[in-house]
Amino acid sequence: MQGEADFLIFHPASVIIVIEVKSGIIECKNRRWYQTNQWTMHKKEIFDPLSQANKSKFKIINLLRNELGYRENCIVCHAVWFPSVYFITERLPANYSREIILDKGSLKDPEKDIMKKYTG
Repeated sequence: MQGEADFLIFHPASVIIVIEVKSGIIECKNRRWYQTNQWTMHKKEIFDPLSQANKSKFKIINLLRNELGYRENCIVCHAVWFPSVYFITERLPANYSREIILDKGSLKDPEKDIMKKYTG
């Protein structure tokens, strides 16, 4: 797994948000993740989206601090966005808190949802 961030959001309040996006029908069973294409119904196993977002977050932090020499206070957060489904956090693993999950409901006003979660 090479790893990359689907979205990086830079907020003027020194906040960077790394977002991993998984579309389609997403399921987690026994800590294994599956993605089903809504058109073809092809189902495949995928990597844990939160782990992917977290890995990308630490790559960004490493890049900022070690390679670019950035030393100011900058908060780097991560999130997972499931734009095709509404998620009930009780059906997700315990490390998936509502504060770091965006879902289909966030499509109505993505900027508002993202900023509410990460900048207060």
